[in-house]
Amino acid sequence: MLTPLVDVVTEPRAVAADKAARQALQPSGSSNQYPENPMKKILFALAASLTVLAATAQVGKAASEATDAAKHKIDEKRADSEAKKSGPVGKAVNNVKSGYHKNRSQNSADKAKKALKDPV
Repeated sequence: MLTPLVDVVTEPRAVAADKAARQALQPSGSSNQYPENPMKKILFALAASLTVLAATAQVGKAASEATDAAKHKIDEKRADSEAKKSGPVGKAVNNVKSGYHKNRSQNSADKAKKALKDPV
C-alpha cells in the first residue's frame, strides 16, 4: 500500500501547502542561510577571466621577445658568414651588423625573461 506524503486526514490542505512552501524555500545542503548573490558570481567570473587574459598576454609577450631574439641570432650568424667571404670594407660592415644583431638578440632574450618574471 502506498503512503501519501501529506496526511490529508490530519492536516488541512492549506497547512500542508504552507509547510511544503517553507520546505521549498529552505536551502538544501547549503550552510548559507541567505540565497547566493548572482552579482558575486558574475564579479568572480570576471576577475577569473581577466586573470587568464593577463597571463596569456604575459606569455604572448615573452614568446614575441623570444622570437625576436632568435631572428637577431640568425641575422648575426648571416652577417658573420658574409664577413668571412667579403673584402676588408665588407668585413667591417658585416662585423658591425653582426655586433648589432648580437646586442639586439641579447636584449630581446632579457626582455623575454623579464616578461615572464614581472606580473602584468
